[in-house]
Amino acid sequence: TGELWLGDSLRLGPPSRFPGSLTGRQAVIVDAEIAGIGWQGIQSEFKRQLQELSLVLSPIIGVHLEVASSTYESEWVPEFDGRNRLVDCRLRSIGYSELVDTAALPLRGSSPAVTRETVSRPGLGRVGIWPDDESVRVPSDAEALWAAFNSLSPSAKQQFLNACNAYWVARHLPSSQRTACLAFLVVACEALKPPGKQYEVANIYDVVSSLIGTAEAASLKNLYLSPQKVRSLHFHRGTLVANEIMSLLIDGPFRDPSFDELLTQMSRLARMCLIEWLRRGGPQRFSLMQRPGTRKQGSKAPVRSRP
Repeated sequence: TGELWLGDSLRLGPPSRFPGSLTGRQAVIVDAEIAGIGWQGIQSEFKRQLQELSLVLSPIIGVHLEVASSTYESEWVPEFDGRNRLVDCRLRSIGYSELVDTAALPLRGSSPAVTRETVSRPGLGRVGIWPDDESVRVPSDAEALWAAFNSLSPSAKQQFLNACNAYWVARHLPSSQRTACLAFLVVACEALKPPGKQYEVANIYDVVSSLIGTAEAASLKNLYLSPQKVRSLHFHRGTLVANEIMSLLIDGPFRDPSFDELLTQMSRLARMCLIEWLRRGGPQRFSLMQRPGTRKQGSKAPVRSRP
């Protein structure tokens, strides 16, 4: 319900029509000054910036952002009367569109500012909807993080977009695809490891340890369900670790909550890793966690005597 300026030529603002609710799909209006060659060049550059905004801001703000389609899709839309009784259901075009086109960027202050929240990093602040919430809370360092993204080198920027894309895919998946959601959250973290052959063996635990802390990585590694193993089983074997198909056939009231707890923890850690990587300014060297069967530097191998 407020405006957020990410620069002198980029503004996110409220739509002219919006429901007074924190739940459900909402529209965000993006006003930007775009440089390009010809109308097609301007349109292409604007679409690229919209895509970057949706990918980068989704983990920063903690909401799932999608670029609205330029063509309206038809969906079955039910109709209800004043007593909330279903009276009709028909195909209708769905989507949001502003009724009035603006010729220039809105003036700063033309809409109230977004609700701010001071967050102690690498934390995420308050999660969920609280009694005093009237709109989505935006972290106070959102502009600084967007500026940090734009200051990255081309290769680092592409690496971060790759990681954000995996996070976006995970958030976009329906609740019936929980295994795939977890697998893509793991990929989002793995995509943040530094380039180079020496880091090819690095996994999610190394990334979490380097960006968030060894305690968080150890806690994740010691869980009953290993996120790294879930990712490998799903991508290499197609295994549905969350038993999505079984739950459709046998809807038992005593479903094991272990996977849901892991999914909640991974959603939080993936966001934290993406934001912390951006705060540090891109790829950095980090040390790998101790592997089973390996010796720390400077340790001596046991001496075996021969008969």
